Amino acid sequence: MAAAAPQQQPPLPVPAPATALFANLYGNASNDPTGLREGTLLNPFLHNLTDNTLNTDMNDIRNRVAQSGSQHQFIAVSVVHGGQTRLYIAPHHWEDGLIASNPSLNNRFFAFEGELINNTGHTVELDLGIFNLLTNQQAAPTVNAITTAIAADPALQMMGPYTTQDAHTEVIKTRK
Repeated sequence: MAAAAPQQQPPLPVPAPATALFANLYGNASNDPTGLREGTLLNPFLHNLTDNTLNTDMNDIRNRVAQSGSQHQFIAVSVVHGGQTRLYIAPHHWEDGLIASNPSLNNRFFAFEGELINNTGHTVELDLGIFNLLTNQQAAPTVNAITTAIAADPALQMMGPYTTQDAHTEVIKTRK
């Protein structure tokens, strides 16, 4: 007579890992490195068309972003390219350390692109050209026009395109 097969015990229950989302982190105002003073972060990117002495140099902006990344400041940037805006989280500049010498990564910019997937970020390289000031000028809605449009439709996804003849617009120059 054959012995009965041993019964298998069910695995111990374990809690499911929490789903991490950048949206949850950025939605918490206490994580804001500027202390809710957005101008601190945005002012270097402003470009004055009439007085170039008020403009921040491209290399200075790139160096500030690199410093913020090395200090693990919780910032995000959006890059407009080909008519689309992409979100990049925690941009940082790779610099070889004392032990980790990796010439293929040295002096390159990286960031997480988009949202976390299975609690993991998708790391991409950022082309240094994103810091360059574009030579073209374009029409953009004024701050009041944007605020009014969002108040009228909180689910607003996109505005524009605009021409210089459109009401409530201003001519701007942008960085990539």
